[in-house]
Amino acid sequence: MPIANDAMAQLMIDSIRDYAVFMLDPEGCVLSWNTGAMRIMGYASQEIVGRHFSTFYPEESRAVEPQNALATATRYDHYRGDGWQVKKDCSRFWASVVIEPVYGQPGEIIGFAEVTRDTTESRRAEEALRRAKEELERRVEERTGELRVLNLELERLADTDSLTSIWNRRGFMRLAAHEMRRFTRYRKPFAVLFVDLDDFKTINDTFGHAAGDKALLMVVTQMSRQLRNGDVMARIGGDEFVLLLLETSVDKAMRVAERLCRGVASATTESDAGAFSIKVSVGVAQWRPDETIEQLLARADKALYSAKTDDTPGCVVAADPSAPAPTSST
Repeated sequence: MPIANDAMAQLMIDSIRDYAVFMLDPEGCVLSWNTGAMRIMGYASQEIVGRHFSTFYPEESRAVEPQNALATATRYDHYRGDGWQVKKDCSRFWASVVIEPVYGQPGEIIGFAEVTRDTTESRRAEEALRRAKEELERRVEERTGELRVLNLELERLADTDSLTSIWNRRGFMRLAAHEMRRFTRYRKPFAVLFVDLDDFKTINDTFGHAAGDKALLMVVTQMSRQLRNGDVMARIGGDEFVLLLLETSVDKAMRVAERLCRGVASATTESDAGAFSIKVSVGVAQWRPDETIEQLLARADKALYSAKTDDTPGCVVAADPSAPAPTSST
């Protein structure tokens, strides 16, 4: 970089008010000082010329940063850095610093030219923008988490019966389809119980719908006592329930159904019009590997119809006529 000593060049440098433009000797002492340097740093020319430019660095970096800057400028013909600088009044500002060597004879560095700009405001703006971005990302992430939880809850509600909090038809069909694929792979049996409350309309008409709801909840309680981990219970209609029993043959399913019937019959439900008991009818069907879940439910429903039309006193359990006969019914 050639030296410009004429008055016009110095006048031009002095007119630059937004940048501190000054010269350093090879050791880093200030040789010249422009108007912009005086405005930014706070020093008059006579106060700073001759002093080492490390004066502009904070105490914690003064021993290292200035020498690193000159070494980098010497080695690479250019130095560019950003960091804290110190004014005459000891206040700090964020500065963008450029230093380039000044050559006399080829290869001989006779000094350095430094240009410093106060970028505190732009840094504050960038920092504010960064914080705003982080806050926005945090809020988006938080909101995304809330929406994820909400979607899971909505999905759960879509699959759940609002009164009994067990699976509804939609949830049952989804789970049953999954189990069917799994049992198709492993060729293990499972069965369904189609459960219907007898004369439920009469219960509602006689004791009221609130009592009818309590009766439905009582049936769910009795059914849950017959379930194992993994079994599925669902309300698929007003007074219709279905149980899916994993790894269960029709004869075992019949025994479960009979215990369920006895449990429901032995329980009473309280109402404003007095206590009452109810009965249920149960249809049982064992899954066949060649059928859909809809076909399995249709067979269980057929068995349920046989149970409901049976005149035998007490709760009635019937197996699908086309299914293998149960080995016992204890």
